[in-house]
Amino acid sequence: MLHRWSCAAPCWLALPVVATAACGGSSPPGATSPAPARACTLMAYTQGADIDVLGAGPDPIPWHVEVSASGETLTVEARAADGAGATCGTGATGHDLGCLTRGEQLEVAVTPPLGGMAARIRVASADGLGGPEELTVHVSHGAQSASRTWQPQYSTDEPNGPGCGVRTSATDTLELAR
Repeated sequence: MLHRWSCAAPCWLALPVVATAACGGSSPPGATSPAPARACTLMAYTQGADIDVLGAGPDPIPWHVEVSASGETLTVEARAADGAGATCGTGATGHDLGCLTRGEQLEVAVTPPLGGMAARIRVASADGLGGPEELTVHVSHGAQSASRTWQPQYSTDEPNGPGCGVRTSATDTLELAR
């Protein structure tokens, strides 16, 4: 789920917007002094757990990703497309440079490796307010595979300024076995 100043995948490629918006308002009628407005940047950010998958190059072999969390299991298949972006398997939709699938509790986005970067898996709550407390990820890419269960260590910050929205995120890595 996308929020007012967020994006689902992959924001590490996003450029900050050089504009500001007021995150406050004017005083109600009859107030003795106006409430100060806060300047909020419009930088895009993501919620949830990002997992960088290491050990594979940018080739056309499909990425098969299965994520279990919050009582739900979602599967995404993505293949690097010519140039940039991805070709998505059944049940996933194209999203930014990768593929996305949504369930009742979760959404999972997979971005194949692009331009020397690692493949990235994003797991977020379907309500867009962070990610699951525990998740299990199974990844296969040709003859390579990896599985892991862990509890992401989430942190919070306010990338657009105080009072302008809270981001809850975690980052980790998963190494493919060769």
